[in-house]
Amino acid sequence: LDLGILMSQLLDKLDRAGDRFVQPLGFGGSSKREDVSPILVLGAIEADQTDETKKANIAKLDGVVIKATDKTTKAALDKSAKLLNPLMFGVWSTTPQSKEIKGIDFEIFDDSSTTVGSLTANERTFLMTVDLGIDEGLTRAIDLLPVNAFIIQILGGNELTVDHLLQIGRISTATSKPVFLHLSSIPLDDELRGLRDVGIAALIIDLQDNSIEEFAKLHTSLLALPQKTLDRDQRKVNSSLSNRISTDPDDEFEED
Repeated sequence: LDLGILMSQLLDKLDRAGDRFVQPLGFGGSSKREDVSPILVLGAIEADQTDETKKANIAKLDGVVIKATDKTTKAALDKSAKLLNPLMFGVWSTTPQSKEIKGIDFEIFDDSSTTVGSLTANERTFLMTVDLGIDEGLTRAIDLLPVNAFIIQILGGNELTVDHLLQIGRISTATSKPVFLHLSSIPLDDELRGLRDVGIAALIIDLQDNSIEEFAKLHTSLLALPQKTLDRDQRKVNSSLSNRISTDPDDEFEED
C-alpha cells in the first residue's frame, strides 16, 4: 500500500505553504530553495463552465474547486475533472458526493446536518463552510469536528473591512485547522497581509470574473509577502500563557 498516493495534495500543499519554501530534489550546490506562496490560491468554477477549465490550466493556481448543485450530474463533474487534469481539484456541494469522482482530491460541503458517518466512513479530505457570524458558543466547538479545514465566504466584491478581519480572526484562532476564504474577486495587495495575519491559509476565488493576468499578479504579490515573525498557533499559545507564566528565571515568589 503506497501511503503517498493516499495523501491529499491539498493538505500537502498547505504544509508546504506553512514552510514558505521547499528544497527541490537534487545534489550539490545547484539545488536552490524554491519559494512557496504563504497562501494557496484555488480557482472556483461551475461544473458546466468548461471554458473556465482552460483558464484554470493557464492561471497560476494551486488547484480548482468545481461548484455543484443538486442538478449537477456526475457526468458533468467527470467532464470538468478530465479537462482540469493534471490540476488538483475538489468538488463543492451542499452535502458530500454519494458517488466517487475520479481524480478528486477533496470535498467541500455546506450542510451542518450532514451525517458524521458519511465523513468518517472513508479517507477523503473534507472541508466545511462556516458562517462568518457563527455563534460564539459554536465557534469554541468547531475544532472537534471530523473535517480537515473550514471555509468562510465574503461575496459581492466588497472591500475587506476591519470587521471582516475581526470575524475571520475569531474563527481562525478557535481552531488548529486551516481556514480558507472564498471571495468573488481578487483581494487588493494591501489586504493580503491582513488576511495572512488573521490566519487565512488559502483563497478560493471565482474564475469567471477575474483574468489570467490578475491571477498572475496575485501570485507575485503573495510571494512578495514578508515572512511572519510569529505564526498564528504560537501567538495564540503565548498570549494565553502570558498572564500566568513568567519567563524570567529570577522572577520568583518571595516570602515576607
